[in-house]
Amino acid sequence: MNPGGKTRVLITVDTEADMRDGRIIPPELMIYGRVGGQEYGINRMMDIADRFGAVVTFFVSVYEHRQLGMGPVRKVCADIDSRGHEVQLHTHPNWIYDHRFMWGYPLAKQVELIAEGRDVIRSCIGRTPIAHRAGGFGADTNTLLALGENGIMVDSTFLNGEYSRLSPAAFPANGVGVHEGVLEIPVSVFEQFRVGGFRPVKPFDINTNSLSEMIFLLDHARRHRFPVVNLLMHSFSFVNRSKDRRSITPNTHDMNKFERLLEFMHDDGGFDVVGIGRYYEMLRSSGEKPPLEGGMPVSGVARTVARACRYPTKGKANMAIAGALALLLLSILAAVCLFAR
Repeated sequence: MNPGGKTRVLITVDTEADMRDGRIIPPELMIYGRVGGQEYGINRMMDIADRFGAVVTFFVSVYEHRQLGMGPVRKVCADIDSRGHEVQLHTHPNWIYDHRFMWGYPLAKQVELIAEGRDVIRSCIGRTPIAHRAGGFGADTNTLLALGENGIMVDSTFLNGEYSRLSPAAFPANGVGVHEGVLEIPVSVFEQFRVGGFRPVKPFDINTNSLSEMIFLLDHARRHRFPVVNLLMHSFSFVNRSKDRRSITPNTHDMNKFERLLEFMHDDGGFDVVGIGRYYEMLRSSGEKPPLEGGMPVSGVARTVARACRYPTKGKANMAIAGALALLLLSILAAVCLFAR
């Protein structure tokens, strides 16, 4: 599976428009990231990846065609495919029905939803997707059964601690395995630290990890021979979005972080960044049989605190850690002042 001993890395990008308060936030902003005459979306991601010989997997939500027509969806798929990157299926059923997650629908309806998405992609690029990720990570066992019925044999939905209704007991940490006949490749995760039974888990995500944490995970994965490492991104990872989506501004910090991560893997020489379809074919041709276990790395308190201090307002975990540190420092200062009296 790993000729030359290289660690396989998947860069998986959830590619989607958005809706807020009845407004459609269009592909121009959420997928192409067009801000101030520049692009910070999928084309910028492919530009960076191409410089380092990396292939990116874009899980494309195509159900927007129900609201926007086929033109924008066809363009997104064709833009990705024409550059040699992968177009796979992303299911966001709320573009058609009321419920946000795939698990909100019975098996027959999930079969229908996946068939529609598969056929739309095939009509756009002339090839059938072989991999899927449920929007919001909201899959259940019926989702895997529905994928199999539609000939989509790879899923990359499971993410520890998110909205999935796939049983965590069935998925070894950072492992790869066959479930209901479908190969499941979870988003990679790591524990931030361990304090007694408190072990907060974080996904391998370009927007929520520090560069130090990501390099740590890659090094750990290589040393411990993980079957594959799966990085989570979104088509809007390089922009900042206000909660109501009325303000979209460039996020050059995370864009530069992505470039530095790819530069690290390229210069190191021990990693191979491939598309999920290509990885699946490698796995099949190797003859190696899943399940393939990974493991749970622990990045440690120092990296966690450093990240929280650098980005104290970015995410609930960072806010909680930064707030706790501020209280601790204030307590120490108060004690020093009391002692000085």
